[in-house]
Amino acid sequence: MSEWLMLPNLLTLARMGLTPWAGVAIASRNYETALPVLFVAGITDGLDGYIARRYQMQSRLGAKLDPIADKLLAATVFLALAINGGVPLWMAGLVLGRDLMILSFATWALWRGVKAELAPTLWGKLSTLLQLMLAVAVVLRESLELSGADPPLSALLWASAAMTAWSGLHYAWVGRRLAAEARRSTD
Repeated sequence: MSEWLMLPNLLTLARMGLTPWAGVAIASRNYETALPVLFVAGITDGLDGYIARRYQMQSRLGAKLDPIADKLLAATVFLALAINGGVPLWMAGLVLGRDLMILSFATWALWRGVKAELAPTLWGKLSTLLQLMLAVAVVLRESLELSGADPPLSALLWASAAMTAWSGLHYAWVGRRLAAEARRSTD
């Protein structure tokens, strides 16, 4: 069977397909549409990994597609939330900056022919989880017009920001170590 037709990869591709829809809905403040789209995207994110591991359907394609889908969704959602004032611009910048750093390392490694990749870490997964929780919480607050939701949202914003920054520092440290090992192996 082609890797493209494996269920986990189809779920990942579905998440990628939902991403623009979520971004447009959030940016235009159509939260009634954005909420179920984000919910389905979150479900596909959990299911693809679970199914791949549980039924031994892991693939090289899935290992590459899943983090791309996650970064695409996070970047789109946080840009849309920043555009409409749902999150501060600096938060969108933090999310995008961390992901651009990771993609820059991957590009550098590919360009240099280095067989090193930044595998997902616990910190990265926690960061993604908190980012998704924050995005859903903001969309929920807006769609349900919840008053008094600011203190918990503020705590979630700062927790997400701290984990995003920490995971970015951790990825930078791992990337630096991998680059040094690559240099030593070519000498």
